[in-house]
Amino acid sequence: MNQKLELSPEDRKIIIGLKAEQDKEPNAAEFVRQFLPISASQWSKVVNALDPESKSNYFDEISAEAGRDRIDELAQILADIPRLRAQAERINAEDVFELEAFGLIREAAEEARAKSSPERLIIYTSPTGGGKSMLCYYLSKRCNARVVESRESWKRSYFTFLCDVAKAIGCRLDGETRPAAMEDAIISFSSRQRILLAVDEGEFFGAAAINGLKLLLNKTRLVVVICAIAEAHAKWNKYYPLESAQLDRRTHAIIRVSTIKTKDANYFFPPKQFEDRNAALTRLCEEATRFGAYSFLRRVASKIRKKERIELDEMEKAIKASLREMNRNSSK
Repeated sequence: MNQKLELSPEDRKIIIGLKAEQDKEPNAAEFVRQFLPISASQWSKVVNALDPESKSNYFDEISAEAGRDRIDELAQILADIPRLRAQAERINAEDVFELEAFGLIREAAEEARAKSSPERLIIYTSPTGGGKSMLCYYLSKRCNARVVESRESWKRSYFTFLCDVAKAIGCRLDGETRPAAMEDAIISFSSRQRILLAVDEGEFFGAAAINGLKLLLNKTRLVVVICAIAEAHAKWNKYYPLESAQLDRRTHAIIRVSTIKTKDANYFFPPKQFEDRNAALTRLCEEATRFGAYSFLRRVASKIRKKERIELDEMEKAIKASLREMNRNSSK
């Protein structure tokens, strides 16, 4: 008979910590859906392991080695939950505007979804504050996109890349840690449906992660939108030229934002807020293009939101205050 895992006090703290995180969600099923690579029934049995009177717990049903692997995995998830919550909070706080570039990306995504070839990658590059998280929220609401945020560890850990992608699209790995088996699970899951995956903060790609995207575009029906700062996108293309060239051949469209247009700035301010709307929006776009893009516009808008009519001198005060907060000087 296989030896079973006996939970240590530290192991129990991990499960208790996850249970506390679960209590922040509307229900256990929602918590499991967002964060755990196991089913709701399996999670219930994990929690049962805290109760010495329980007759059925998760760790009695598996070997000690498998139980230790599961505890280690749950510990990593517990440490990662604050980052994932912050990501969701940031993205969900964005407004849904039909900015020009967003409409182009939506159209490109619809075209890519109809393709059977691997050319289903869409690149969105913009300056700092250029609406990358706002785009991800837009795509999640308008196109039912799944959102994943790239991170520094993707440069080094293919395992982390696969875990994050699996969580984002809703593919359960059931404790699998072998990259090949993880790939197979994601490919099988993604091949049954046309999923749109938006990669926020797409600055952190290593060679393995780039090859992983190539594999998914080759083997599944996944459509991928990568949102990145232009310089960072160019940087990982330079560091990994062979892998990036392979990804380039699977690119359906590239949408670049470098200049903020008045037609987009128009969304951020009420229709009658400015005495001279055209002059105000032109001035705002001038500063937004220089630095901060849509984040700058949102910051100015928040400062004058309660004022019904704004003259240009009042707007200039809001601009200067916003620039100070962003550690910028309008004369630069």
